[in-house]
Amino acid sequence: SDLSIASVEGNQVTIHKAGTVTITASQPGNEDYLPAAPVSQQLTISKGSQVITFDELNEAAFDADDIILQATSSSNLPITFISSDPSIASVNGTTLTIHKAGSINITATQPGNDNYFPALDVTQTLVILKAPQA
Repeated sequence: SDLSIASVEGNQVTIHKAGTVTITASQPGNEDYLPAAPVSQQLTISKGSQVITFDELNEAAFDADDIILQATSSSNLPITFISSDPSIASVNGTTLTIHKAGSINITATQPGNDNYFPALDVTQTLVILKAPQA
């Protein structure tokens, strides 16, 4: 059995990651009984699902400071943010920098890994208003 996928201690199985592992039960016998024939079963651990939480974005003025984007995945894997129009506002990591007035969509994405399926993308709209002038 692959101990990196799951391990057994006594009668308890501890899951470590997604995959398939063979678990074998055996009984060595005693002074009255011969050993029992070992019995093997496969255990398949499927990838987990995950959900992104990405709150609505407030309107921002053209001359606003950078916005720190915040979203989480239920798997605690890192989120990537994508701007629908980097000429209006661009994203670098979690920092959104406004370049001009307009409306854009910011998409939070998480592609999954060996243990989690990709999350469904979550998109929020950000309206960037023209800055007032004096």
